[in-house]
Amino acid sequence: MADYDVGVLALVVPATSGPKSTYRPAVSVRNNGIHDALASGYLRIYSAGLLVFESELYSGTITPGNTGNAQTVGYWTPTEEGQYTVHAYLTTPLDQVESNNMLAPVTITITGEEPPVPPVVAAHASQHEEGGTDELSIDGLPGRAADPQTALAHAAAHQAGGSDALNVGSLQGILAQDQPAQVHSNTRHNPVMSTAAELTAHQPLQPRLDRYLP
Repeated sequence: MADYDVGVLALVVPATSGPKSTYRPAVSVRNNGIHDALASGYLRIYSAGLLVFESELYSGTITPGNTGNAQTVGYWTPTEEGQYTVHAYLTTPLDQVESNNMLAPVTITITGEEPPVPPVVAAHASQHEEGGTDELSIDGLPGRAADPQTALAHAAAHQAGGSDALNVGSLQGILAQDQPAQVHSNTRHNPVMSTAAELTAHQPLQPRLDRYLP
């Protein structure tokens, strides 16, 4: 392994096909040496053999074994659609391997005008709030709202005759309030309780007071 060596890997910007726009060309480069390296060089773009763009290339510090990008100083805006050829060269001070410093020529195709920038949407949150012209409703939406929601008063819906009346007949436990006993026959009792007639028939005789009179 060389002490100092950077190698050009590929063209990063622009892509091999893209719209007619403004680009800041960039090339990826790898530090093959054992010391930190700064890569520098040049990039040239040709159209039909004529030079249409040229700029210096610089990278940041690249640690050994890692990859970084070297960008041009200037920006390139193609004036016409069609094919262009990109050449680049990068090296580092005391670079000991010259064979990997040149980028193989890359052909790129400029296809047409860049799509227009979508218009900026003006702030309109109030339109979606309560009373707005485009009020949102979360009814029927799955998931949970971001903020806790206050339950609407709806006690009447659970009362007798309400749309969601409660039925305590099948509930377990003890009700919080005493409930009036309902009229029911003796058959509801287990064991069956004595009737009033049966109780009267078995009452003890009242003592006769005349036995104690003088």
